[in-house]
Amino acid sequence: MPKQKTSAPGTSHELLILGVGEELFGVNIESVQEIQILKGLTPVPGTPKFWAGLINLRGRLVPALDLHSYLALPGINGASYSKIVVVTGAGLTVALFVHEVKGARRFAKEAIQPPVRNASRQGVEVITGITADLISVLDLNALLSDPRIAVGEDRP
Repeated sequence: MPKQKTSAPGTSHELLILGVGEELFGVNIESVQEIQILKGLTPVPGTPKFWAGLINLRGRLVPALDLHSYLALPGINGASYSKIVVVTGAGLTVALFVHEVKGARRFAKEAIQPPVRNASRQGVEVITGITADLISVLDLNALLSDPRIAVGEDRP
């Protein structure tokens, strides 16, 4: 019988807390490359609505994902975005549009509860947990592996 993986007592997760609309999301701080003030965006025609466009980071073009649109969140939309958080996951680097960055916090593993079923609202489960103060924990690998975000000639 295979051994089940268990975590040592005191295991914790350090999350960067992002404000998107009226919601709070946490992403693994180890996946964060940088945080920048949104300075410019070049829209790309023919891409899904949640792809806001491309940003230029020191000569490197990075696609910008509008989490508010991707997660179909209610309330305010992209007009008030002020920051981008450049993250990596599933072999991709993208900029996430956020309204604010609340800082980093460490959570004990047992303090993160399973999410409400179908919390992603999109069929792909990108929310892996929720904290007692209602911060939804995003799985960047699942998010960036979602086939709906793929852009290309062979896209369905």
